[in-house]
Parts: sequence; structure tokens; C-alpha cells
Amino acid sequence: MPRDGSHRDEVADDVPTSLTTLGIPAIRIDTGHLSETDDRGEFDELGWQMLARAGRLCQLLVEKASRRSDGTPIGLTLDEAVIGGLLVRVGKLTRAIFDSTQADGSEAHSPLSRCLGETAITLRWLVWKSDPISYRRFRADSFARWRAWLQRAAATSEDGTARQLRQGIENHIAAELKAAGLSWDDVPSRPNSWGPDVRRRFEDLDQYWLYEALFVSHSTYVHPTWNELRAFHLASAEGELRLDSTYAGIAPIAAFVLSRLVAEACLDAMSVLPHDLDTAAFSDVAKHTVRASQHLCALFSEFAARGGLDDDLRKHYSPT
Repeated sequence: MPRDGSHRDEVADDVPTSLTTLGIPAIRIDTGHLSETDDRGEFDELGWQMLARAGRLCQLLVEKASRRSDGTPIGLTLDEAVIGGLLVRVGKLTRAIFDSTQADGSEAHSPLSRCLGETAITLRWLVWKSDPISYRRFRADSFARWRAWLQRAAATSEDGTARQLRQGIENHIAAELKAAGLSWDDVPSRPNSWGPDVRRRFEDLDQYWLYEALFVSHSTYVHPTWNELRAFHLASAEGELRLDSTYAGIAPIAAFVLSRLVAEACLDAMSVLPHDLDTAAFSDVAKHTVRASQHLCALFSEFAARGGLDDDLRKHYSPT
């Protein structure tokens, strides 16, 4: 029970009625208690709840953008399909991260968190840019590696079986290129050149601090880095480094930041995709989720400043 009357739902005096409309449970935040607690587990629990909320918002939008109320499927334009596909990816990654946090033997949430962050900000950046050329360049970027493969295959001697396989792949690539509304003239000479890098995408949306929260200490989720090894796979003890095969849970601050990114991505996707959602209710819940994330980030920062993470940091970074 709250000790000072500061128990709040959704960082507001009353539970938003839109939560009931969408069938989403409220998240209870006791500000007074969290401002004093030395138990990180309470923040972990709130992080899981926020991830579950974000995942549910994404699931609702995907469902309503997939089929009309009468059950008929909804067809998308190519540009809508880019946003829709990114939204589905956001939803799948959110689910995978949540499932990882609930498993005893998984640390998949660590690299997947940064993958989700990039996917969400890419969706938001494309909606913010609202430029058909950017959508087209995004689609074309994927074919740069295919073209390089085709060029290498054409220069390689092959027998009948290999030739038949190559021709089948070429036909598939040609069909995909046509389905994307592209020709080879649209395809760039090198991949990953369709738009600004992920850091710039966060900056363009005035959310650089969110980028720092996810990427500043672990700059990549594809290649292993020393910082990642130190944080998750090595421990310090008695003046030496030792292997650490235990599994760490997701940092609450990461869960809060990801929940915000997913909620904001859903708001932006809702503005592009055809759907029959209760727009006002969905927008209200998503915005409340963003505010709750901001509030919890501030509370967790205070917790860390009080020394709440000292034991975790000492394990990995302070040889004794």
C-alpha cells in the first residue's frame, strides 16, 4: 500500500477510461514509494508491465490494420506496406524481448532491444519525413546485395544444376523487384544508404537521449564489442577477469525507453495505415504510456543515483 497517498494510475489521478475501452489493464505507479525504495525488483516488474502494454498496443493496431470489422482483409499501398511491415516487426521484437525477460536462461533481450529501437525509430522517421522518395529508397536498398550476388554468380563457372538454381533465384529477385515497384536503376550501388544512420534518425526526431540510452554503451547489436563482453559475459573478482555465464535481466531503463518508442511508433503508424480502431481511445492510451515511461525513467534515475545499481556495477567493473 502507498505510504503517502501518492499511489497513481498512469501518472494521473484517475485511470483513463480509454484503457477500459481497449481492454488494457492500468499500470499502478506509487511515486512516493518508488522515490525511496532500494529494491530494483520493483522497477523490473514495472518494466515488464510497460513492455506488455507496448506489445498489446502494437498487436491491436496490427489486427485492426489487417482486417476490417467485417473480416475482409485490408490491402496496402507500397508506402503503407513499408510502415505496416515495420510495425509488425516492432510487434514481434517486443514480444520476443518480453518473452526473454520471463525466461531464466535467456539474454536475447540485450541485442534485440537495440534492434527494436532502430526499427521503431525507422518507422517514425519515415512517417515524419513523409517523402515518397524516402519510402522508395528504403525498398530499393534491400536489392543492393542481391545485385552484387548476381554479378558474382554471372562471373562464376557453373554446371547445369548450378545454372538452373541461379536462374530460379534470378527469377525470384526479378519478381520481388517488380513487386516493390522498382527497376534496377532505383537500386543503390551499396546497401544501407537509403537514409541517415540510426543516430541521425533519433536526432531528427529530437530523441537523441533515447539513442544514448540504448546505444551509447553497446553501439552495435550485430557485432560483439568489448563493452558488451564486460557488461554481460565477464565478471571482476579478486583483481582478475572471470567468465560469467549467468543471464542478466533487462535494465528497467531500457524497458521504459522501449515502451515509449513502441507507443510512439504505434501513434505514427496509426496516422498512415488504414484501420477501424477507436482512434481517440488508442491515442489516449499510447500517450499515457509515453508519459508513464518518462515518469518511470526519472524515478529509476533517482534510484540509480541513490546507489541502487552499485552491486551490479561492482560485479562487472570493480575488481576486488
